[in-house]
Amino acid sequence: MFLFSMLFGGNLESLLPLLTLTLKLSVISLASIAVFSSMDPEKLSDGLSALGVPDTFSFSLSYGYRILPTLIEEFHQIFLSFRLRGKSPDRPGFLYIRVIIYYVRLTVLCFYPLMLNTAKRSRTTVEALETRGFTYGLNNRQVKKLRLSYLKLRMLDMYFILFSVFYIAWLFWFGMKFPSILY
Repeated sequence: MFLFSMLFGGNLESLLPLLTLTLKLSVISLASIAVFSSMDPEKLSDGLSALGVPDTFSFSLSYGYRILPTLIEEFHQIFLSFRLRGKSPDRPGFLYIRVIIYYVRLTVLCFYPLMLNTAKRSRTTVEALETRGFTYGLNNRQVKKLRLSYLKLRMLDMYFILFSVFYIAWLFWFGMKFPSILY
């Protein structure tokens, strides 16, 4: 990003803001990766549901989290099958423009089979959920209470909350005490 800024008239003063932005984006990315790689989709859905998020939204998020790797793999398989059956350009062209157009065209062609397969998979999922009484479970308080009964607030959770509150308070204090360091 710094080199990109230098190309468009930036100078060394743009380094600190870009470094701050990069650090913020890195922290958010690492936190997201840590949460989504270590948490089971079922626990994520139950946790959101216990916090008061509508059950349909929490289930949708959990389902999307669970189905995304399957969709990516399926897209990859469809893309490879189109590449196997298709003919790539004989010459790449100026700046590989023919190759880029070829891959963009294949990518667009992959979406119809992918959407068709996704619709089939969604229909099967909906039928399986309804067979198990999903809609009844969403609207019944006793079922929700039973489903979320394993979620308990333990002492370790309280320590984490306490540490987080003190850490955020310290960050605000540090930012007010030394504002010139941050900017």
